[in-house]
Amino acid sequence: MNMLHGMRKHLQGELIRNGVVPQDVSRCSTNAHDPGIIRAVLVATVYPNVGKFLPPKNGKHGAKVRLHPHSLNFRLSTKRSEDCPLVIYDEVTRGDGGTHIRNFTVVGPLSLLLLATEIAVAPANDDVDGYDDKEGSDVADTDSDAEDGIEIDDDEYNGKKLMSAPDNSVIVVMDRWLLFRSSAIDVAQIYCLRERLSAAILFRVSNSSV
Repeated sequence: MNMLHGMRKHLQGELIRNGVVPQDVSRCSTNAHDPGIIRAVLVATVYPNVGKFLPPKNGKHGAKVRLHPHSLNFRLSTKRSEDCPLVIYDEVTRGDGGTHIRNFTVVGPLSLLLLATEIAVAPANDDVDGYDDKEGSDVADTDSDAEDGIEIDDDEYNGKKLMSAPDNSVIVVMDRWLLFRSSAIDVAQIYCLRERLSAAILFRVSNSSV
């Protein structure tokens, strides 16, 4: 704990020296107990280390990424395909016992969509739910080319037609490999939030003394 305390103080000193945070850092901890913001910060730190829990399937073979038995979240599991949470993790380790992730946190899709490099919209189809269902994996490592088989429609006319009705069902393709099912109105709002977040970050970086 003393080592962690020293690392925290060193990081705090560097942030103050570069004008990212003020000398009085007490107000910087306003959201320290907000789990949503903490998870968003973790997403920004470790992205694209993202995975998805998959229910066990019989008769399938292939590489499996499992939870490490010593992980605090080892008992976290899912039995239904519709209850497959997304997780962020620090690293995948390989050993005699197999391939595991140990330190990870369950996150929601919003923070991923806000912090992704790019998002695109494609027409909805019935096969998207199994896009990252790698054979036999307990935790699917989604850092792969999941856009195979999905055609991202870049045509301006078709794009406007797709987004013209608020209730249209669409597929959001994040950084060309992670897919979400959503509605046109929700995607439009996410686009607006992404623009506002980018502008806020740019202003903060350009005006570090403010």
